[in-house]
Amino acid sequence: LNRAEESFRAAVALRPTEPQAFVTMATTMLNSQRFDAAVRHWKQAASLVGPGHLHDWIRARERWSAYGKVSTRRDKVYSGGQGNLTHALQLVKKQLEIYPEFPTLHHDKATIHAMRSASAAQEVGEALAEFSLAHSTALSAWRAGVRHRGGSCCESCGGVVQDWPEHRASSSRSSALVAVERVLDGSGAQYGEDGRYADG
Repeated sequence: LNRAEESFRAAVALRPTEPQAFVTMATTMLNSQRFDAAVRHWKQAASLVGPGHLHDWIRARERWSAYGKVSTRRDKVYSGGQGNLTHALQLVKKQLEIYPEFPTLHHDKATIHAMRSASAAQEVGEALAEFSLAHSTALSAWRAGVRHRGGSCCESCGGVVQDWPEHRASSSRSSALVAVERVLDGSGAQYGEDGRYADG
């Protein structure tokens, strides 16, 4: 890291308004789990770039670095479910401030509430609410992915989604591959011996 920092300082001295040195250093700091330094360098890089895709990408990396800091702390505190659940719950809430629509975080929060419910009955309601949020945010993200890849989605097609690559590559998009409502309520959903999904 010392050599990287020396190279960074030399690059900034030569071209102080060039964002690439800050991006490179921020990436190095992020990969070294020096999250505060990474955030600082991402902010500096963002200040040197005008609005647009690159600026948005830099800000996203800044957010990811902040998330990394909280996540590593949470992992230590949670300690595989054997640590301080109250503190871990506070850290999950901080993670959700950074990524409020992250399904896994809602699931993790629900799991902690469920674990705490053995000694506090009110935690059951919190767990159920968070499991529901985990489900709805995951479904929303999945639907967005289907649309992004050019598939049709459930809001306009009666719950039928065409999301298999070979189907999307074919000339006809009229056949159903997944009926979302049936997946959600568990009726008829099954996997064959070859591991392929069958909507039975």
